[in-house]
Amino acid sequence: MSVILAIIYMVLQIFWFAILIRAILSWFPISSENPIKLIVEQVTEPILNPIRNALPRTGPVDLSPMAAIMILFVVMTVLRRIM
Repeated sequence: MSVILAIIYMVLQIFWFAILIRAILSWFPISSENPIKLIVEQVTEPILNPIRNALPRTGPVDLSPMAAIMILFVVMTVLRRIM
């Protein structure tokens, strides 16, 4: 059981890191055809899209990465205590 939880924890860490990279990349004028940007967007979009739809519109500021990082942090903390 702890092996499964460790794998889940590792996957959540990868998602957390990918969302952080996506947020940092959004600060720079990078082409939308950049392969790194495309990969990061494809990995994070399934997580961010439902959160983006649930949050109220805030104009040009997208708060979904911050909300996703907080949610992932809470889930990872719970998993760490279980393991």
